[in-house]
Amino acid sequence: AALVYTAAHVGPGALGPGRIVSVYGVNIGPAQPCHGSADPTRRETPSLMRPVQTAIETQVFPTKLCDAEVEVGGVPAGLLFASAGQINFKVPQAVRVSGETTVRVRYKGQAGPLVSVALGPGDLTPSSEALAASMWAGLQSVAWMREYGRGLENCVSVRPHVNLQGGLYGHAYHCGSTREDVVVDSFFFPVDPAAPKVRLMRADVRPVNVYPELSAEVEGLLAARLTTAYGPGAKPGDVFEIGVWGRERGRVWRAGPVTIFLHRNRRHVEPVGLRDGVVLVAVREEILAQRRPVGVRARELPEMVGKRSSTAAEARSSFVRLMRGPAEDREQRAEALVAADELARRLGGLLVKPEAAAGADQVRRQLAAYGVRYGEIGHYSGELEYDYSLLARAWKEFPETRWGQRAFLELQRMACATKVFGCERPNCFRAVIDEGERFLERYPDSAMRVEQLFHLALAHDTWWSLAQAPPGDTTAEGAKVTKASAERARVRAIELYEELLRVAPGTHQAASAEVALPRLKLRLDTAERSFFCYSC
Repeated sequence: AALVYTAAHVGPGALGPGRIVSVYGVNIGPAQPCHGSADPTRRETPSLMRPVQTAIETQVFPTKLCDAEVEVGGVPAGLLFASAGQINFKVPQAVRVSGETTVRVRYKGQAGPLVSVALGPGDLTPSSEALAASMWAGLQSVAWMREYGRGLENCVSVRPHVNLQGGLYGHAYHCGSTREDVVVDSFFFPVDPAAPKVRLMRADVRPVNVYPELSAEVEGLLAARLTTAYGPGAKPGDVFEIGVWGRERGRVWRAGPVTIFLHRNRRHVEPVGLRDGVVLVAVREEILAQRRPVGVRARELPEMVGKRSSTAAEARSSFVRLMRGPAEDREQRAEALVAADELARRLGGLLVKPEAAAGADQVRRQLAAYGVRYGEIGHYSGELEYDYSLLARAWKEFPETRWGQRAFLELQRMACATKVFGCERPNCFRAVIDEGERFLERYPDSAMRVEQLFHLALAHDTWWSLAQAPPGDTTAEGAKVTKASAERARVRAIELYEELLRVAPGTHQAASAEVALPRLKLRLDTAERSFFCYSC
């Protein structure tokens, strides 16, 4: 077993009276974690050998918790937390501050081995008031919008997350500084698509080490400070990438252009994400705005698709009606094919349900007469695989119509799932570029021009990013790119994104351009993987 102080430092160390300590092991406690509550009517007198203790170090906790027990020098210790792999306990006040003692864990009466541990007074544990004050001071010291460069220490460059757009994953550099008992993490993001700079746009402030019970006290004190400064705050929506979700999502305050999240977690991921204990996460509004859904939108469906069919029989009937409909004008025929394609896709899911099994073969034969053929059940989808042949027909037979061109864009979007363009997997971005450029030459005034420009921008962006991937990057396996070709792709991606900002301001395509352009202009990796089939 290993002993770790969670209040003062990480790593094995000397025990002292009142100290909060964690012991780690295997099957040392219950599979379902238990939390011990302090007796609100009792307090301990601090040991004369360590007279200055925090409030929690003098509280009285149960000595048995979910069948788990800990003895220090043969004296029962108060238990704050017990689980199969970890127990948090409070060292009895009777323990000395020199020499050695022993620690033994018991679970359901079964005693573990005696572990010898050094004794000592240790450093003074910071009080909750002192930690809250230090964290508040750290927040106030953040130099917002500072440009990344000289004078910064303990900084590392960071490759962007594959989900760069739509989250707080876009920082290019992370810097960490420790002041007294508090760590301030600074995150520098590429911003401003016109004149890009890398600026400080997010800061996390957290204690160096803090155990959960002290976290609760610090959180309350910080909430009071934030409420005094910025009002009552509000319950935040889910921000998964910083640990804000579920019951312990905390509260959020708006301070001018900065949003401040205050919450607690029990997990830890370095150097960003979920922190142990209490944390302040402050983010500039420009970065939070990037959390809007800015990727390729969901399919636009014709009205004639109708309501979602609840049974295979309903979907089959609607499908046949569409395919047998009157051949009026070309636009309507293209629309009917796109609508029938959606119903064929839905049937791929409905036909695998037990209630449709008896008639599934008959339905498949009927649809085959219209060119619809299903494959096996998809590994990820759980549905019968369908090749989107009706979309291909809509584009091939009615290319000048709006719905024919919509079908073309949907086929592009699903390039990794279709064989229409004959793309060489995994490098389907090349086929998207070739076919997309021909589309714009043939239909320069298409109603789908903005979306086609966006697809082309993403494809060139992917080309650039693949060339920046380090050895061993599984998301870039099989990429056929060179540094020279990637530089040409970067220049073209910039041209396309800038055109989107001019012709489609306020759209989700323009929002994507605003995120990608600073990185591209600064020659930073964008982590874009659209139309690259690395997961196929």
